[in-house]
Amino acid sequence: MAPIISGNLFNIVYGRIYDHHSAVLEDGQRDCPDGLNCYRSAYWVTFGASFLALAVSLWSVRHDHVRRAGQGKREASARDV
Repeated sequence: MAPIISGNLFNIVYGRIYDHHSAVLEDGQRDCPDGLNCYRSAYWVTFGASFLALAVSLWSVRHDHVRRAGQGKREASARDV
C-alpha cells in the first residue's frame, strides 16, 4: 500500500514542479526550455525523502538493537536469581 501512496504523491509533486517551470504551447503541449532546472526542485524533494527514509531506517535498526539488548539483560538477570 505504501508504494501506491508515495508513488502518487511524488507523481503529483513532480507534475506541479514541471508545470511551474513549463509553458503551454499553441497545440496544448507543455515545453520546458529550462533544461535541468525544470526538475531541479524535484531532485531536492527526492533527496530529502531519501535522506528521511534512511534516517528512519537507521533509527529503527538502532531502536531494535537497543530493545533486544535490554531483553537479553533481563533474561540473564532472571536466570541468575
